[in-house]
Amino acid sequence: MNYSGQMGPNLSSDEKNESRASVAAFGMKVKERKERARIKRSQKAEAKRAEKIAAGVPVSAKRKTRPKSGSDRRSEARTRQRMADALAALREDLANFSRLVQADQTLVAKLEEAPARVQAREALGLSPAPHPTLALPEYQALLSHMNYMLKDFEGLLKQLDGMESRPRMERIVPLEEATTDDYVVSMIDGTHFQVMTRSLRQYGISASDYRRLFGLPDDYMLWTEKVKQARSEIISESRVWEKHKNRKKPKEP
Repeated sequence: MNYSGQMGPNLSSDEKNESRASVAAFGMKVKERKERARIKRSQKAEAKRAEKIAAGVPVSAKRKTRPKSGSDRRSEARTRQRMADALAALREDLANFSRLVQADQTLVAKLEEAPARVQAREALGLSPAPHPTLALPEYQALLSHMNYMLKDFEGLLKQLDGMESRPRMERIVPLEEATTDDYVVSMIDGTHFQVMTRSLRQYGISASDYRRLFGLPDDYMLWTEKVKQARSEIISESRVWEKHKNRKKPKEP
């Protein structure tokens, strides 16, 4: 519900429209990404269902599912964690590969020092030094280069973790002035609200998306303290927990 109908100060009409358009474009991208994920999940589920039917396994009726809505912040955190896990696995594989190459190098050095090998090289007039085209030194150089690249990649991941809480869009009002006892100021266009969650629907974004866009904490309230207290009083007066408890209680025969 719009509280005062006033827009943010010192904002021209073009600036307000530009801010709204940016948020709306972000909302469309979120919808498209969620739709692609939903289609991918549906295709996988359909493939598994077809396999079960072909194998003669009974399957339940298909259920209609809605696309999941949630915070992109959590998705980004999960993706970064998967990247970090993959990086750790790659580092372990690189260490194993390096040990194998070192074992090859030890074996080659041992064979080069074998008496029969030394005599054969002398008989052929070959130099006792290893041939310059051997691949082992190149292996070591490439592995060392890959190790440095992994370190750089780990540093970039840490930078991404540090940027996680940074806002994607500029806040129209300072954070300390965005929430008062009487209203909450929208950082999109500066409009005042008592409850701002419904106004986000016109942009196609959720409350979590809004917090992510402007770098707000997960517990940032999108309603006033008065609304919060009023809701708490309603819940206390209605004693909904008792109704829920009685609903679960089995009926006596």
